[in-house]
Amino acid sequence: MPKRKMKKKLLRYFPFLITFIFLGLSLFNILHHELWRDEMQAWMIARDSHSLIELFKAVRFEGHPGLWYLFLFIITRFTTNPLFMQLLHIIIASISVYLFSRFSPFNLLNKFLFSFGYFAFFEYATISRNYALGVLFLIIFCLFYTRKDKNYILVALSLFFLSLTSVYGWIISFVLFLIIIKELFIDQDRRQINLKEKIISIVTITSGLTLSLFSLIPPKDFSFSPGWFLVLDWQRIKNSISIFFNGLIPVADISKINSPAVFHFWNSNILDDHPLRKFILSLTIFVVFILIFIRKRKTLFFFLASTFGIILFTYLKYFGYLRHWGHLFLIVIASFWLAEFESPTSLANNLLNKISQKIYQTRNIILTLILLINFTMGVYANWMDYLFQFSASKETAEYIAKNYSGYIYIGDKDILTMPISGYLNKKIYYFSTNDFGSYIYWNKKKRKDTPITPEEVVQKTINLKEKNGDKILLISSYPLSQDLLDKSNLKLKYSSCQTIENDEIYFIYSFS
Repeated sequence: MPKRKMKKKLLRYFPFLITFIFLGLSLFNILHHELWRDEMQAWMIARDSHSLIELFKAVRFEGHPGLWYLFLFIITRFTTNPLFMQLLHIIIASISVYLFSRFSPFNLLNKFLFSFGYFAFFEYATISRNYALGVLFLIIFCLFYTRKDKNYILVALSLFFLSLTSVYGWIISFVLFLIIIKELFIDQDRRQINLKEKIISIVTITSGLTLSLFSLIPPKDFSFSPGWFLVLDWQRIKNSISIFFNGLIPVADISKINSPAVFHFWNSNILDDHPLRKFILSLTIFVVFILIFIRKRKTLFFFLASTFGIILFTYLKYFGYLRHWGHLFLIVIASFWLAEFESPTSLANNLLNKISQKIYQTRNIILTLILLINFTMGVYANWMDYLFQFSASKETAEYIAKNYSGYIYIGDKDILTMPISGYLNKKIYYFSTNDFGSYIYWNKKKRKDTPITPEEVVQKTINLKEKNGDKILLISSYPLSQDLLDKSNLKLKYSSCQTIENDEIYFIYSFS
């Protein structure tokens, strides 16, 4: 077979092949992944909501728009098994991989590396969160926006849904909305678009941004990250800028590979102990990207405004973790995609123009290096998730279901023992609310955020025993002292092993 025909055949079947492999490996990954509290929180909100009104009332306390919860609400009308959430999630991730490998302008190597990189293959695939929808709709936007026969209504629909995925999706969608406004109403070459298409497009995007903003603004009695950081703090500024390195180079701190810390690679970074180096490298990489995109004005605006928006949100509101900072990685990938379809402009400064041209010529090498690092960490993270428990919630729930069916379950601390409720499909008594519950309701009126001492936990457990009999099971996220056990007649029945999410280890106590 001639080389040209073979290459053509490879290009035709590559997206299907890569998607098939991705879906198969992702299925293997989720079958070896234990859901942790943030995954289970969304599932239980959807599962325990009896109507859409009840669902969106609960979602208002989550700090997320409702699109992911709406998907889960539909699923939970048919099943209470959270595995179906994981299956839905890898289907969404697989669609993203297919669209990226089929329509993005990158070479086959970079398409492969992206698809099996840390974010696409682990953080936004193995771990079931709302962020996978953001990846999907950002890819759909890039696909529709870069087409020659651009349909602005389809572009607007992709931004409508992107804004409903997360606050980070909202920021990216808002920046792209500004670009669309400029194209539709200012740029000369777009004025031939009929007024009806312009109006529908703007109304669609505005509706999404407004609807999302309404759900993102929390009620007054919201207890999770309620305030804003409005003080000028140089250290916090440096830390906020440094998340750019975390998002682009998500290399975990595995220096203590022979110690217990090997379990806790998640959300760590190789430069966590060297904040100044991380800050300098973040600025350096940022400047390199500016030089790559500087002759592509729209792309440069998108990259700068979106990155600044996320860093500003990090500084002012919520610092976040790697799953949040990964949106900076997505912004870079989208910027490379958009840059391929935008004509360059000449800069007034000849030296800067030449430097930009030289660096732009190396863009594929730079992108490949970043994707190669992400690919390495994607394989490593999934391998670690296979070797070790991500959370002890599933194993603990299985032990309880087998040995203590029919007992009253008490959980402390509520936020850490909550995933067990999801796996048991049964409510747990939380001392923070003095009531039975499943997911955490971040409401100051209903939930006391003040921690109680182990002594108080034991005394409250004894009180419940006196009212309800001996069939009481205390699920604790920390070990009780032997002195407390002797005084209360509680006996340790089970303790879990170390996990990747180091907060989610459990100790089970009963009176018999």
